[in-house]
Amino acid sequence: MSDESPQAIRAEALESILIEKGLLTAEAVDDIITRYSERVGPMNGARLVARAWADPEFKKQLLTDATSIVESFGFEGGQVEKLVVVENTDKVHNAVVCTLCSCYPWAVLGLPPKWYKDPAYRSRIVMEPRQLLAEMGVGLGSNVEIQVWDSSAEIRYMVLPMRPPGTQNLKEEQLAELVTRDSMIGVEVLTGIEVPGRAILSEMELQGLIAPPMTNGEVVFDAPWQSRVFGMARALCEQGMFTWDEFREQLILQIGTCTDDGDYQYFIHFFDALTFLLEKKQFFSKDELVVLSEQFSARPHGHDHSH
Repeated sequence: MSDESPQAIRAEALESILIEKGLLTAEAVDDIITRYSERVGPMNGARLVARAWADPEFKKQLLTDATSIVESFGFEGGQVEKLVVVENTDKVHNAVVCTLCSCYPWAVLGLPPKWYKDPAYRSRIVMEPRQLLAEMGVGLGSNVEIQVWDSSAEIRYMVLPMRPPGTQNLKEEQLAELVTRDSMIGVEVLTGIEVPGRAILSEMELQGLIAPPMTNGEVVFDAPWQSRVFGMARALCEQGMFTWDEFREQLILQIGTCTDDGDYQYFIHFFDALTFLLEKKQFFSKDELVVLSEQFSARPHGHDHSH
């Protein structure tokens, strides 16, 4: 963390304490954050894909004029002023790249993956697409033509993946849960197995008053410490330290202490709910958090952080 705010320091201290006690690993938190950004984030594009699978007329419109379709949905995030959707079939497989920089349709695909900007991907997907796709887990027969689409500042592309087998009876919302960001870039073929992590928000049941700040189906983190706290809570829950119902109840109580809108700071309430629950279960004491936070606050500016 490069943020030196008091809340960022408290969050770093909490993570350090939990790691030292063997209750958590930094990798587990990283995994939750990555899982969220790669699986949960691209919900707008997944909605378009699911609708296209379920509605032939919508699919025709999407392939003909994706720009107008996206505009009608009112997605935010930009980079879709001119969007073209290309369809994968059993004879043609499409993949998307930006060879010049990293042009990418944020409003429909969420956060761009790190490898998308990598020079190796940008060159190899053009020069040796079949081999690169095979290395990424997409084995294509010699009878399948590969088309690579180069996004630019003027036009951006998204892939309409093939509908997985065995999904005929699924509803549109269920279909959307199968769609991944990578499949809409063209570097993954969907199998019909539900994607781990996509249902994270619905499972968490963070709705209404306790819903996190969101844009385009993605939780909005204004600072790195917020994503770390989010990841810590989910990782601890998945490791059986507490149930999500227990955490939700505590979050409701914390947010319920707000007396006006000026008191409402979602991720501070989220952090307080987490620390209260952990102390209640005797995993740590707030005195430990205070002491370590003070030590971190006293560090010279520009020191190396643990995350």
